[in-house]
Amino acid sequence: MPERETVCPVDSALSATTRAYRAPKASSARRAPRRPFCPVAEPGPASRRRAERRARRRAQALALALLVALVAACAFYTGRASAALTPATVAYWDRVAQCETGRRWQAPGPTYQGGVGFYWATWDWWARELGLHRRYPDAHLAPRLVQIRVADYGRRVHRGYWGCA
Repeated sequence: MPERETVCPVDSALSATTRAYRAPKASSARRAPRRPFCPVAEPGPASRRRAERRARRRAQALALALLVALVAACAFYTGRASAALTPATVAYWDRVAQCETGRRWQAPGPTYQGGVGFYWATWDWWARELGLHRRYPDAHLAPRLVQIRVADYGRRVHRGYWGCA
């Protein structure tokens, strides 16, 4: 019996013609005969798994990018949330400063600084989060409203507390 000849269409981008290849004869062997190469043949299970893995990785990368964007937006919002101080907030922190340092907003100290008596490491931490540490490395160097902004941020976000509050 003569071999069957099968035509494998090749994508027009690769070639304008078709390629002929010899298909294997049907055999009585237990395994199915291996299919000859055809550039437009259906993808096998291995290439499908690779494609699924690539799609999964793309989805994970997109999810990670969205998570990073969400965290950045939250950090930006949190940093800007305390920009507007209400008169009640300012009055509250004035009372705390009166109790803590006698309203000496420029009070330096080796451990506690500023009008509300910030512990130096706490000022460093909260002022960095608000982007104020470069301009005001110590609490006693910051103006009254900046100290109030940092203190209010620390009370709201980090649940900071003062003995006089």
